[in-house]
Amino acid sequence: MKNDIGCYVSDLKVMQSNAGYYVGRDYWEKAYPEIKMPYSRESDYFATREQAHNCLQIMKLEMSLEGF
Repeated sequence: MKNDIGCYVSDLKVMQSNAGYYVGRDYWEKAYPEIKMPYSRESDYFATREQAHNCLQIMKLEMSLEGF
């Protein structure tokens, strides 16, 4: 997803912070695509990547059923 000022926002994906794994999005600027920053957290935190991945799959399924 791109906005008008040259910033991009990722699709939902599994991310990690000091608090644990979560489903979220990151963003980056066109001029610095190698520097990605957290943009949003769309789930609770999970202890494992697998738990967050399962949550992501459920979220994608729900979005497809809702027409997103």
